[in-house]
Amino acid sequence: MKGADLKKLKEVEEAPEPQLDAHVEPVDPGVDADADAVSIGRALVPVKRFASRIILPDVAQVSQVKETVRLVNLKHQIVGNYGGRCMVVSWERWPVNPKFLVPTFQKVADFTNRYANRFVEQETKSGTQRVATGTFWFSHSASATFDGVGFRPGEDEVLPGKLLNLWRGWAVEPKEGSWRLLRRHIYLVLGNGDWKAGRYILRWFAHMFQHPGEPGQTVLVFKGEEEGLGKGIMAQAIMHILGPYSLPGTSLVPSVATSNTACSCSWTKRFGLAIRKPRAD
Repeated sequence: MKGADLKKLKEVEEAPEPQLDAHVEPVDPGVDADADAVSIGRALVPVKRFASRIILPDVAQVSQVKETVRLVNLKHQIVGNYGGRCMVVSWERWPVNPKFLVPTFQKVADFTNRYANRFVEQETKSGTQRVATGTFWFSHSASATFDGVGFRPGEDEVLPGKLLNLWRGWAVEPKEGSWRLLRRHIYLVLGNGDWKAGRYILRWFAHMFQHPGEPGQTVLVFKGEEEGLGKGIMAQAIMHILGPYSLPGTSLVPSVATSNTACSCSWTKRFGLAIRKPRAD
């Protein structure tokens, strides 16, 4: 490492830690879903928190119809246009980390089949009839319904045009602390002691966090001749922050070529990471 680079690195290490934005407020996980609902037509759609699992009665009585619709709304929403098709959003646990929920999309027929063994009783002119819960909810006026989906970090959960915002926030909350070790790792390991390379990498990640909805335009590639050099340390830290918006991989081509990304970065030799955004058709 050159003497000038060492001097600049020392200045970086001695720089004061940035202060947290005083206006950032952590999300309270104990908030009741109904308290943060948004009125969409005649439906009351909970948008602050979704459910990974709902427990429905085998047969919902007439008096339980409203509660049944409310429960299904916690986990599912109708999207009128997703890739040219009407689909049903289902919030499921992320296989990589079950702590987080990710949106999956089901065809209407698959959704109705999913709840074909649960029923709702409703009064008709000819008497009480049983209807499969999936079919009943899909045709009910209070089912959570959107015209489409979007991915716009920092904006409301319900976007103009009656769109469901798939951005659910970062996986961690801002908290005071020191990140000097990671900053040193960026300059000395990922940047290989090159001041300009280290600064570029740092700014690349900074742009991603400051503008998560914008395409990154470039791809970072870190290549090591052997394992254990520390390429995965930064990837693990980024994955911890991004949660389900990150895609772990093991090679460069799949992560860059197949992911619909806001930004992408790949580590060859054993570890890769693609940073994605869900498709918004």
